[in-house]
Amino acid sequence: MKIMTLMITWLVFQTATAAAAGMYVGDVVNISMRTAPGFNQDVIQMITSGQEIEVIEKTKEWYLIRLPDGKEGWVLGRYITTEKPNVLILKKLEEEHQKILAKENLLQQQIDKLKSENSQLLVERENFKKQSIEMKKAYDALKEDSAAFLELQSKYESSVAEINEQIQKNNSLGEQLAQRNILFFVIGAGVLLFGFFIGFSTNKNRRRSSLLS
Repeated sequence: MKIMTLMITWLVFQTATAAAAGMYVGDVVNISMRTAPGFNQDVIQMITSGQEIEVIEKTKEWYLIRLPDGKEGWVLGRYITTEKPNVLILKKLEEEHQKILAKENLLQQQIDKLKSENSQLLVERENFKKQSIEMKKAYDALKEDSAAFLELQSKYESSVAEINEQIQKNNSLGEQLAQRNILFFVIGAGVLLFGFFIGFSTNKNRRRSSLLS
């Protein structure tokens, strides 16, 4: 009795383990899920390869299964496997392949963007070099102009100083000449008056002599 109990317990455990483990419809096109075990039983629906199922009960050839939508039925046990069928593996590989392609496409877009930005940077660098050359030329020209301006300014200031000095000299000479002219005028006027006085005196003496005669 104990042995029978142990066997029943072991079978229940195995059935529960099989039910708990993920099981799939194997690599066939389609299989029939029937209302009861046997080829003469009504077909509930067709199950596609790779369909994940839950095994509820097993017999020698038939499994009672439950689909994810809750439907139950009997299928031939030889089409049921615990290993993922190739169709699921292929589907998984295809999904991974698509992910890789998406990543590759994203990387290519980033590479193209970086190439475009790099090209733009190269253009900007060339423009900057040209601007730097032009600025250097302008700076050199301004430097030369500044040197010429400073030299011209120095000459101008020297000329102004010389002119002011000459004006001062001219003013001094003018004053001296004016003083000399005044002196000459006074001397000339004195000489003229003295001559006039001499002439007047001479005429007066002559008149007196004439009267006495």
